[in-house]
Amino acid sequence: MIGVVPWTLLAMNPTNQKLLAKADGGAAVKGDEEEVGDLLKKWETLNGIRSVLPLLGSIAGLAAILF
Repeated sequence: MIGVVPWTLLAMNPTNQKLLAKADGGAAVKGDEEEVGDLLKKWETLNGIRSVLPLLGSIAGLAAILF
């Protein structure tokens, strides 16, 4: 479970910060929609990986118990 913390801080934080900056920017600039869409797709992938980390930890824990 603790694996989500470094993943979030190291891998996801730059994308999160860019998205937050776009949200705080106010008026849309031409081309922002495409960049925001790309950032959201990247965030979706990173978040999907983050959601798998607890599953991997559970599998490792179960393997440690059984073997």
